[in-house]
Amino acid sequence: MASPWWLRKAQWHIAALLVGLSMFNTSLGLPDVATVFFGGAGVCPTHEQAPSEACKRARSSAQIALAVNQALKAFLGLLTSPSLGAISDVYGRRFFLLSAVGLLCLGQWLLCASIYGYSSFWIYLVFDTCSGLVPFLPVLLSVVADESTPQRRAPNFGLLLASFEAPLLFVPLLAQTLTLDMNILVGAIASSGSFILYILYGESLQPENRLAVVDTADRAWAPHKALAILNSAPIFRRLSVVILSNTLVTSGLSTCFILYVESAFNMARPQASVYLAILAIGGLLSQLAILPALTKGLGLSRTMLVALCLQLVQNVLLLISSRPLLAVSCTLGGAASMVFPCVSALKANAAAEDQQGRIQGAVAGLQSFANGVGPIFFGAIFSYVQRPESPIPQRYVFSVSLAILLPALWAAFSLHRVAQTHAMAQDTPSLVHGQSLPKVGAIA
Repeated sequence: MASPWWLRKAQWHIAALLVGLSMFNTSLGLPDVATVFFGGAGVCPTHEQAPSEACKRARSSAQIALAVNQALKAFLGLLTSPSLGAISDVYGRRFFLLSAVGLLCLGQWLLCASIYGYSSFWIYLVFDTCSGLVPFLPVLLSVVADESTPQRRAPNFGLLLASFEAPLLFVPLLAQTLTLDMNILVGAIASSGSFILYILYGESLQPENRLAVVDTADRAWAPHKALAILNSAPIFRRLSVVILSNTLVTSGLSTCFILYVESAFNMARPQASVYLAILAIGGLLSQLAILPALTKGLGLSRTMLVALCLQLVQNVLLLISSRPLLAVSCTLGGAASMVFPCVSALKANAAAEDQQGRIQGAVAGLQSFANGVGPIFFGAIFSYVQRPESPIPQRYVFSVSLAILLPALWAAFSLHRVAQTHAMAQDTPSLVHGQSLPKVGAIA
């Protein structure tokens, strides 16, 4: 007997929230876990005003190890996301969703084992890197595309991301309340809970809506061919530019924002974190309330253009480096979170119904790559401008953001003209092949 639609919907979003709780909790504590591993317990006492040389060496080693881990994981995600998405178009989503979340869950427990001395931290790092071969975001997006009508895809993508990012509001408080090992344990328990909920959720892609065969002769599932869908039409190329630019700037900003606010405005960490909370709240409000209203009134492509313009204004205000404008900048910056749902929905509506896994895998793979490159790129620039001998002021790092966003604005501005040639002038589905049939499921 099928579960009621409201129960499936609640189950889906609670599972996404638990995944977000697990990942954000871990990412917040992982630098400290790595520092202890490389330098030993007590190498960086919290009561020290100035870190010792041993502490600096341990932190440097930890930063390098974690940066390499994230970069390799992002690269693997870029290679495998489109391929796994294409295969899931044939065999369904459930196996790949459970595999991805199961690997996340096992990695969390390996991290717990390393903290309590039952395993090595290197084992966790290697396992976590390899888990990038089966990323979970593409299959989550594919499930939403399967169970949403074309008109509801962007709001439902936004709701999924809002559920995932909601723990950002209380994870910092949790980190201050619990010890480091307890926080990591909470993350492992949360990932286990999400795994159980996804087991109960079931399959979203019914057999009658799947691709009939795997094209083994042309090797359409191969990474380079599966990823080629991003270059298969002018619409896809422009949307790829948009998501690459948007994610590079967003992920880069997350790397240096807190450090910039602390040093530029002489703020303590708790005070600077308030602005990070404003940014997170703005993102949630944008995804939950503003995105559905704008897409209904303006359409997907124009909503995406508005979000990019607000992201550009955010970085202009940061470049001005005025404290009264800082809160305004953070408030506007939340609008940047609307870009990814719009891009995902536009690409889903432009692809055939039996290619949703492939297109969402390609979009998520490109975003994963940008998430890996952005922190390294912006981190290196910010590290240089932060030096006392640097002739460039710290705030000039945001001029790099402006340069990256300009191509995205051009691509978004020209999208409506290109869309008309693909039967998308009103943001309606364009048929790549076959017949596009709207589906209504638990998420719709």
